[in-house]
Formats: sequence, C-alpha cells, structure tokens
Amino acid sequence: MNKILIAVWGNPTGWKEVKYKYSNKEHIAKSPLPLIKDVENPDKIIIICVDTLSDDKIDKTNSLNYKDLKSTAEKIISEFCAENFGWKPDKIIVGYGFGEFNKTKFFGNPTDFYYQIFKELLYSFQEYISFERKEIEVVFDVSHGINFTIVLSLNALREILKILSYAFDVKLKILNSDPFIGRKNPPDPELNIGRIAKLVIKCPRKDSPDIELNINIIEYSQILPGLTAYKTQKRAVEFLDGKDAQQHYREIENFKLGDEILVFLSSLIFATPIFTFNYLPDHSELRKKIDEICSKFEEFITISQASKTEIKRRLSFQVGFENLLKAYLFGWILDNLGFKKSNYAMLNQVKEFTDKIYDEKKFPIENYRIEKEIQKIEEIKSLLSNEYQVYANLIESKSGEQRSDKKLYTKEIDKRNFFAHAGFEYNTIKLRKNSNDEIEIILNDERNENKRKTIRKMAEELLTDSLTVKES
Repeated sequence: MNKILIAVWGNPTGWKEVKYKYSNKEHIAKSPLPLIKDVENPDKIIIICVDTLSDDKIDKTNSLNYKDLKSTAEKIISEFCAENFGWKPDKIIVGYGFGEFNKTKFFGNPTDFYYQIFKELLYSFQEYISFERKEIEVVFDVSHGINFTIVLSLNALREILKILSYAFDVKLKILNSDPFIGRKNPPDPELNIGRIAKLVIKCPRKDSPDIELNINIIEYSQILPGLTAYKTQKRAVEFLDGKDAQQHYREIENFKLGDEILVFLSSLIFATPIFTFNYLPDHSELRKKIDEICSKFEEFITISQASKTEIKRRLSFQVGFENLLKAYLFGWILDNLGFKKSNYAMLNQVKEFTDKIYDEKKFPIENYRIEKEIQKIEEIKSLLSNEYQVYANLIESKSGEQRSDKKLYTKEIDKRNFFAHAGFEYNTIKLRKNSNDEIEIILNDERNENKRKTIRKMAEELLTDSLTVKES
C-alpha cells in the first residue's frame, strides 16, 4: 500500500505540550503528528503551511524577495519539527496566503492557495506513489489547520485522489484532535485524536467564557473515481489589475490552453476511448508548461515597504490551470499504465484500456457500453480489408440495407448516438484490418461541406460543448 500522511498547519511557535491519545496509544508533544506517525506508519509525511507564516521573521531593513520569504516559512516548520520531534517531514508545501498581520500585508486572490496546493500535492503523489502497489491511503490531519487552509487543501486533495482512483484503490482518513485553545491551565491536559466529518460548536453564554467543541462522525472513506473539467476562454493565469493586463499581456499570451486538453479531459469524462488515444498529451511537455506558468506567476509577486511590508500577487490562477493539472496527472497515469498517444487505436488496446480505466466494479455502465461496442466491431471483422472504411458503410454492408434514400453515412454526428455508443458512432470512425489480422480504428477526417468542417472537428466540438462553462 502507498500510505501518505498530510497535515495542515498554522503557526507552531506558540503550541504547548499536551498528552495526545490515538488508537490505544498516547504521547506528550506539541502536535499530534508524532503519535499519528507512530500509529499509521506512513511512507511519507507532508506538511502544508502558508507563506504568511513568515510575518514574525520579516526585517524591513533587509532587501527581500518572494523566494526568501517562502523559504523563511518553510524553515519555521522544518526547524520546529527537528527541535520537537527529532525528524523532519519529507516535504513542506508553502501555499499563497492573504490578509494583514503584525508586520506584513498579503494581497492576492484567495483561491491561489488552492491551485498552489493542488500542484504541489500532485507533484508529491507523482514522486511518492508506486504503481506496483495498487492501493493508496491518505491520512489527513486538520488538528492545527486554520480556516481556509483546511477547506482548500482538502478540496484539492479530493480532486487528485478521485483521478488516482481510476488506477488505484484509494482511501481517505481525516483526523482531528480535541482543541487545546481556551482551556484554563489544565493540570494534565489529554486530547483525543478523532476522525472527523462534522464539527459541532456550543456557543457560550454571556456569563461563561467556556467553549465546548465536540468532534462527531467518523470519516474513513473509499474515494470513487471522478473527473471534472470546465470550458473557459481565460488563460491559466490572468492579471488582477487592468493596467498590468494592458502593459504585460505578452508575458502570459501563450498561457491560453488549446482545445486538445479539453478534448482529452472530455474523452475521459464521457468515456470515449478512441478520442483519449488520439488526444493523449505528452505529460512531460505539460509539466514544462505548468512550471513555466508558476515561474511567471512568482515573477509578478512584488514586495514593497509602507507602514508594513506589502506582498502583492499581481497574477491570479484561473480554472484553466486546474484543467492543465488534471490533464497532466491523467497523462502521467496512462503513460505508467503503458498507453501512448496514437492516431489510431487497436481494438485489443481499447479493451485493455477499458479494463484498466473503466473497471466494471467502479464503472459498470461505461464498461458495459464500451465492451458492447467492441463486440459489435468484432462481429464485422470479416468485412474489413487493409484499407480504412467508414463504420457506417460497413454496417450497411452487413445488414444489406444499402438504400439510396436512407444512407447510414450522412457525414453528420447524432449527439445521442455519439454518447450512447461511447464515441463509436457510425459516421465518426473508420476501421481496417492490418497485416497482423488486428482491427485498427481511426477518427474520420472527411469533410462535411455543408458545415465546412471535418467530422473529427464536429466530434471535438460535441465533446467540449458538453462541458460546463466556467469563467470565474
């Protein structure tokens, strides 16, 4: 099993030692993390924090760039762990924060934190998980998280795990300890670590300063596969200020994603494997694009001095960046499973793909639908030659219904048939039998003169137009 422990932290410098209890074990520490590590025995440990953690270490007399500021936040976490636990986490992820603090003001879109954590967690999973072990369990500790960091980190984590679930059996366990804040000098404070899904708060009366926080409902769940993508006209990043957009638009001009990524993601969402093979991206090239975008993003973080040190993010991540991350992750998964981009697909390859990605236990409908289409094509194998023929014409030959008044091959695509038959729509594909007696399938590039576009292009538009439009 691949097992990863992830903790979301605020500022640890003021934490006190308490006794934590978990799974019939107990441990005195400033955080539940050592005890969770002992009980769960993870392969890797990741701590997520925010760049605003650097506030107390800011010195206005020294020049400062954002890289130094982020390193300062990372160093605070690293040194705390080394001093108090005797070990350091395998990775510390520093997200983009916002708000006003003692010495600093951070400006920027709050959702930047989500996209940064998404990218860094994705890279971490790519580095840490092994395809030789088909199970993944993530233990997610929110005991020390602060407001938005917990929600956005968990949202990003779930999106990643849902994609990994196409190829792995994935479980998520969420942990939270009893709170220590607000307790008045407990003689021997003991905090239980519980798995949470719901937080109940009892508001205090005016004559009582006490607050009771009861942790309820265990969450230890199997993550089911799922994928969402959004149609958008925006680039992966956009300037927040209109003047920046006018002056520096060339800096981000090539960050608008092409339709191929959306077609690829759509093909996976709607289970149309022929399109997945045709539009499968080179994940190494997508990695370069992601890194280029993130590098440019940090180039446009400015630090200035006023009454406080002001850190301003002038760019903001958009939903297209999430599309890019998901395409990268899925491309990497498919590459590790042995699938490559190809202008044609072997029928036996489609079957293998269906068994691995649309497992009948997780995707009973999609698996049945594709298997049925494979069977239908196998039934007309005797009609195939070494030349590609439109599927519609082959069906007509088989049925003997070659009527001039009603041809199956219309160079049109029926939307209902297209999705109902997993993209194996009669007008959309061509078939042939190669020299090894194997069936090959390609997309139909013949042109529909009335619509002035190819049948392939019509199918692309059908896939992407079926996505939700999202511009915010």
